[in-house]
Amino acid sequence: MTDLKGGVRGAPVNVSIATIPPRFHDGSLSQCIVGFLNQTIDIKNIYINLPNTFTRFKNLTEREEDEIKNLSPKIIITKTDYDSPALKYLGCLKYLQDDDVIFVGDDDQVYHPNLLEKMLDGFYDDNAVFQNRFHIVKHGTAGIIHGFVGLMMKKKVFKNIHNFDLPSECWIDDQLMNIYFYLNKIRILPSPVNDFDEIFSKTSAYGTEQIGEGALCKMSLPRKKQIKELEHFYNVFFIDKNYKLGKGELKRVDYDKLKMPSIHFVILDQPTKENKENMLRMINKYDLEYNIWNFKQFTKDYPKVELKTTCQLNYWSNRYGLEKIKEDKNDAIYINRNLIIDKNFDLLEYVLNERNIYHNDNDILLIKDTFCKKV
Repeated sequence: MTDLKGGVRGAPVNVSIATIPPRFHDGSLSQCIVGFLNQTIDIKNIYINLPNTFTRFKNLTEREEDEIKNLSPKIIITKTDYDSPALKYLGCLKYLQDDDVIFVGDDDQVYHPNLLEKMLDGFYDDNAVFQNRFHIVKHGTAGIIHGFVGLMMKKKVFKNIHNFDLPSECWIDDQLMNIYFYLNKIRILPSPVNDFDEIFSKTSAYGTEQIGEGALCKMSLPRKKQIKELEHFYNVFFIDKNYKLGKGELKRVDYDKLKMPSIHFVILDQPTKENKENMLRMINKYDLEYNIWNFKQFTKDYPKVELKTTCQLNYWSNRYGLEKIKEDKNDAIYINRNLIIDKNFDLLEYVLNERNIYHNDNDILLIKDTFCKKV
C-alpha cells in the first residue's frame, strides 16, 4: 500500500546482485550480504546471480556455494547460461512477481543500514527506476544507471526484457540497462539519496565506493570501445559522454543509414600552425569531400561583400555557404578553424553531440554553426 509520502513503506524488498569468485574468496561478498541483513527494513530475499560457467574465472565449488547459502535462509542462488555483470539486473526476474520491489547493487559494497528504507520512502512511481546519486552520476561515463551506488524498481519495468536482444558478450551492464529502459520508455528518476555517507557504511580510503577484486574497470578491454559497440548494436547514441554538462541522455541513430556530410573549412590567408595541423589531421583521418575557403577565394567568389577584417570571413562564409548548400541540396558541416582535432577526435561523435546539427531520417542536413571547443 502506498503511504501518504508517496512511497511504498512496509513493502518487502528483494536484493539482487551478481558476484564473481574473487569476491567470495576475499570476503567482500559475505560483508555485502551482512550489510543487507542489517537493513532497517525487511529484506524478503537476497538473489546471488551466477552464470553456469564463468568466462573470466574458475567456477565456485558446490561447497563454496553452500557456504554462501548458509549465511542466511533468505539467500537464493540463481544460474543462467549468460555470463555478464548484467545478471544483477536479470538473474532474479523469473522468481519475482510484477509488483515485487528490487534493489540492485554491487557485491563489493557494504551499504548503509538505512539506505533501502530511505529509498523506499522516495519510491512513488511503479513504472520508473529510482537511481541513487542521480544528479551526479548523470554526468558520468554514459547514461544515468549506475549500479554501484544502488537503484530500486519494481519487477514490472522488465516486462519487455524477453524482446530485448542481448549481445553475446557484455561487460558494461549499466549502459546496457540504460539502453533497455530508454527503448522501453521507462523513466529513470532521482531517489532521495545522494551522498556517499548515506549510501555506504564502508568506503574506500578516499571516502568513495570500494573497488573489489576482478573489477570490470580493471579489464583490458577499453570501456569507450565497449560503449560504442553497444551503441551500434542497439542503434542508439549516448549524448555528451564523459562530459560535465552531460545529462545521461540517449537518442536513436540508424548507423547503417547515417550519411556523413562534406566538410567545410573556413580559414584565413595566414592560418596558424595549429589551424593547418587541425585541417591536415581531419583530411588524413577521414576520406570525405572537403571545401576550403580562404580570404582571397571568398572575395573573388563574392566581390560585393565588403570584408573589413578577415575575421568577418567566418560569418559571411557561413551565410553564403548555407545558401549554397540549400540551393545544391547537398549536406555540409562547417568546422571552425579553432576546433581542436587531435588523435582522439571522432567525427561521428562530434556530429552526433553537436546541438546545432539538424537531423531528418538520420541524414545530417546542416550544421548551423560551430563553436571553438576542445573535443
